[in-house]
Amino acid sequence: RFFSFSRNTAATRSLLPFEPHEATHDMDEVWHLHSKEGKFAVTTQPEPEHHSPKYVDYNLAFDQEPEEIMDQMIPLYLNSQMVRTVEESIASEMAIRMQSMKQASENAGKLGHDLALQYNRQRQDMITSALIESLVHAEDY
Repeated sequence: RFFSFSRNTAATRSLLPFEPHEATHDMDEVWHLHSKEGKFAVTTQPEPEHHSPKYVDYNLAFDQEPEEIMDQMIPLYLNSQMVRTVEESIASEMAIRMQSMKQASENAGKLGHDLALQYNRQRQDMITSALIESLVHAEDY
C-alpha cells in the first residue's frame, strides 16, 4: 500500500467477500456513478471530513433484482480494486526509484568532492616538490 514517498508498506487486500462495515474507509475516495449525456460517467470527490459512515444503510430500495445489481457491480468493483492496486504498486516503485536516484546523486557528489580533494593534494605535492627542487638547485649554484 502506497502512503507517501517516504512511507509504503506491503499489504494484502481481500477483494471478495467484503463485509458491509468495510464499505467505506477513512482513506477511500467517494465515486459517483451516473449518466452524462446518455453515457455512463464516473466522478470522484473527496469525502467531507464531517461525514464518514462506517456502515451500510440496509433500508435502501432498488428497482432491479439483487442478482442484476451484483452482476453489474462486482465487475466494476473488482476492476476498480485491481486498478487501485496496480496504481499503488507503480507509485511505490517510482518512489523507491526516486529515493535510489537521490541517494546515488548524493553519493556521486560526495565522490566528486573526495576526488577533487585528492587531485588538489597531489597537485599541491607536485608544486611543493618542484619548488623544493628549484631551491635545492639554486643553493647548489
